[in-house]
Amino acid sequence: MKRTFSVLLLGGLAALAAGTASAAPRDVTPLVSVHARLVFRLVKTDLVDENLFLAADGTASGDLTASRISNPWVATMASAKGSASQLAALGSALTAAHVGLRKGSCTIPVTTGWNGTYEVTWYGKGDRTSNFVAVLTFAAQAEPPLCPSAITDLIEAIEQYASGVLGFAARPELH
Repeated sequence: MKRTFSVLLLGGLAALAAGTASAAPRDVTPLVSVHARLVFRLVKTDLVDENLFLAADGTASGDLTASRISNPWVATMASAKGSASQLAALGSALTAAHVGLRKGSCTIPVTTGWNGTYEVTWYGKGDRTSNFVAVLTFAAQAEPPLCPSAITDLIEAIEQYASGVLGFAARPELH
């Protein structure tokens, strides 16, 4: 009886392992990850917390948690693959922003009511990475160094990619 149980247990574990192997996540080459934490303060306070992962093959995964006046604490999660043209547009923005050379932080002065942080991590060949934070703050309070326009364009390109591929985006209004 003990031996039969062991064989059944091992057979069951082997079947479980085989089923798990087929459902294992595939290998993806990372391109960019983003964490944005934004607050909109004009009349009342809205909070948006966004996490995005974009792979070199165009796959995007992300979640957006938001607390808005009209609907507090809504969370959305999705994963999908973008088109070649969407990925090309994002690649152009990454190249224009020289994202592989960015480090530290810079400030984006805004007049729209949004403020917070937008952290971007870029993954290059081998173990090469670059990480920077764009701080969105009211124009009157903006302190140097100011972000070049290519960084603003990059954030908008990332958010446009997320919106087009995943169906949601934090969408900080930067202009």
